[in-house]
Amino acid sequence: MHRGVYLDYVGVKSFDANGEVNGERRFIGLFSSSVYTSSVKTVPVVREKVQAVLKSTGFAANSHSGKDITTILETYPRDEMFQISVDDLTQAALGILRLQERRRTSVFLRTDDYGRFVTAMVFLPRDRFSTDVRLRVEKELKDSFVAESVEYEAQLGAGALVRLFYRLRLRRDGQLPAVDHAALEERIAKAVRSWSDAIVDTARASLELGDANTLSNAWSEAFPASYKVQFEIEDALKDINLLSSLNDSADSGPIVSFYDPTPVDADSPVSKRMKIFVTQPLLLSRILPVLQDLGLQVVDERPYQLNPEGVGQRYIYDMGLKFDPEIEFSRIEGKLAEAYCAVVRNEAESDSLNALVLREGLSWQQVAMLRAYAHYLLQLGVPNSTGFIANTLVGNASVTHSIVELFQATFDPALSAEASEAGREQAKTKITEALEAVPTLDADTLLRRFAKVIEATKRTNYFTGHQALAFKLAPEEIDFAPFPRPKHELWVYSPRVEGTHFRFGAVARGGLRWSDRREDFRTEVLGLVKAQMVKNSVIVPTGAKGGFYAKQLPNPAQDRAAWMEEGKGAYKVFIRTLLQLTDNMVTDGTGEHIVPP
Repeated sequence: MHRGVYLDYVGVKSFDANGEVNGERRFIGLFSSSVYTSSVKTVPVVREKVQAVLKSTGFAANSHSGKDITTILETYPRDEMFQISVDDLTQAALGILRLQERRRTSVFLRTDDYGRFVTAMVFLPRDRFSTDVRLRVEKELKDSFVAESVEYEAQLGAGALVRLFYRLRLRRDGQLPAVDHAALEERIAKAVRSWSDAIVDTARASLELGDANTLSNAWSEAFPASYKVQFEIEDALKDINLLSSLNDSADSGPIVSFYDPTPVDADSPVSKRMKIFVTQPLLLSRILPVLQDLGLQVVDERPYQLNPEGVGQRYIYDMGLKFDPEIEFSRIEGKLAEAYCAVVRNEAESDSLNALVLREGLSWQQVAMLRAYAHYLLQLGVPNSTGFIANTLVGNASVTHSIVELFQATFDPALSAEASEAGREQAKTKITEALEAVPTLDADTLLRRFAKVIEATKRTNYFTGHQALAFKLAPEEIDFAPFPRPKHELWVYSPRVEGTHFRFGAVARGGLRWSDRREDFRTEVLGLVKAQMVKNSVIVPTGAKGGFYAKQLPNPAQDRAAWMEEGKGAYKVFIRTLLQLTDNMVTDGTGEHIVPP
């Protein structure tokens, strides 16, 4: 054997006097090299077919068309010439003749008489041929015919077209799939398009002409080669729609989308893939901790820098994610994207509590509410760490859900008074029942304290959509709060600032303090208010005092001005949020009125 190919089989039948087949001589092997190097007009069996084709087409032997047909037959796959019928060969030759010098993708198919294989000749523009294109065409053919194996030959001549010849070995059950030839040819034409042409064609098929031209002019050459290897044109169009909604302002983006793993990920443990669309480059050290806090494991990352004309640089970060396969991802997909974007936009913090989004389907706003109460409990002096609090809430999901329901039922403005009361009672019952399953006393105590501070909350701005959360509480109702216990307390929490304000009576006065004690600024302010009450006792019956801690201060040793500006900014957020829960007393011609925020 001088080449690794399938054996040829030649059968010569013998007949009796009645014309019935009474035997056959079978030759199994490979044709010699002369079969492939000799002219088709001299090879037995083939030469008769060639003569029949030339006669059928009717072209003069010395005409241009006659010479072109002869050239086509001389370069036709020689093994195919032995098996194809004269009619099929004639149609194929004429089809190739009409295709000469035309930059159009065409497919010629032939099915083996015994259903063992299908041959496909694919002609495509020479400048579009590459290994990636060949593999895409091969995949399209293999999928269409459910082939067990594929062999190919490539012929690059001096013309404008490249010929790819495929032999697809079919399954042994003899079931030949029904394949629409025109549809297959259209799919292969899409597979071999150049990237820019495909962007233009797809845009014009789905958009108005003006919009399509604008899009194609900006994006046809914007994608890097690494992106083109991984994604199809249709994927690029979806990504362009998302990227086009970004602008170069500081508060634009990110945009997040999820999609199922591609065949490239078949051998990796990827559960889902995530794309992050931004206008500025991101560091992995910025992305990974946020995703890990959400409960996601990052398996791999593929960055793409795009340069659309007239738009400005855009970036796509494609992440392979792994998580518990029992999680119903479609249910929380949108919430997960919103949670990631909220952290990047500095609307939420990233910590272990964010795992509640993936595992329990909470929104990032609900997690932020729990985080705000958790930090209030820490300021009250509970002996638990932030890690313990997060693990307790995540590990006791039924209690956590009931705590969220208690908060929603208490403050949701869409509920009537009757519905709110019924919802509160139902949530309290759920909490009591769920606490029976809590394994440790520390966790039980902590969860009961969450419920207690929510019950002691009288007002909140949670449902108005503000980034900084505020709760008006009655510390006198919190039995574990340290003394002295003010009559009213406003607790403010955001990624930028934490703060509190005490009032020990209906009428009180006092100042605000910019604290540098992150862990216990409430204790600091509580000590100051005692002195305030003594000093002001002559002026007003009771005292008041507030304090805040700015959480995102730059290093003052490096930039004192920036440190001061951030402190002022945190103070403004603190004051603005306090006012969101504070009534005004307005006097007009009809008397005095209380105007809620």
